Amino acid sequence: MVVRLTLLSLLLFASIPALADQKPTRSECIIGYDLDWTGVKADPYDALETMSRLRIEHQKSKRLAGMSVRSGGAKIYLQFKSRCESKEQMATELIRFWRSQDLDLPDFERLPDPIKPSPDTIDRRGPYWRDPGTPLLELRERSEDNI
Repeated sequence: MVVRLTLLSLLLFASIPALADQKPTRSECIIGYDLDWTGVKADPYDALETMSRLRIEHQKSKRLAGMSVRSGGAKIYLQFKSRCESKEQMATELIRFWRSQDLDLPDFERLPDPIKPSPDTIDRRGPYWRDPGTPLLELRERSEDNI
């Protein structure tokens, strides 16, 4: 009996690193869209601000780690912290929610995967991903060393 418990304990502890490796990469959790504002009468800045506010109110956005708008409002990136294999479905639900709020929104055209996390896209970091990223302070120190 003691031998069985010891073996079971060893197997559980041995599997912990494997479970950690099952976390997705940040890139696997990012989805991006080109935004086509042609035909939108609303001020894009106001629409984007409202979208940002409403994403916090949306129940399913709890899986969303962040939202980033780039290229002067021409691109939007969403980074999820769980269920990344369903990122397209979750993004579609969020966009559908925004549209249900009677916002004058642009057309969303999906950008191809993979999207690499960076300051040019979206760069959320944390324990949800197996590549948590280099802390910004360390990046600043590295760049100062190269001056």
